[in-house]
Amino acid sequence: MLPMAETREAAVAEVFGVSPEQRQRVFYTPIEPVIVDYSRLPHMVEKPQDARERYALHALSALADPYEIYVDRVRRRLPDPIHRGL
Repeated sequence: MLPMAETREAAVAEVFGVSPEQRQRVFYTPIEPVIVDYSRLPHMVEKPQDARERYALHALSALADPYEIYVDRVRRRLPDPIHRGL
């Protein structure tokens, strides 16, 4: 469950470890580095009816262990992004 926060953006910011002072955080994933930028948080939670902020903890764990991404890539026979030079 997400920590209590004043806004949806603040809750997501706390999960990803970004703030007005620490504007970006790099997550090193098995696929490639991912940058979470504080300025993009409003876009991440812009549709209140979707309540996307509820899934921030799942997104964080998917960055560390993107098993579903690998399974989908294998199933669809997609090339590995590391070897495509992305």
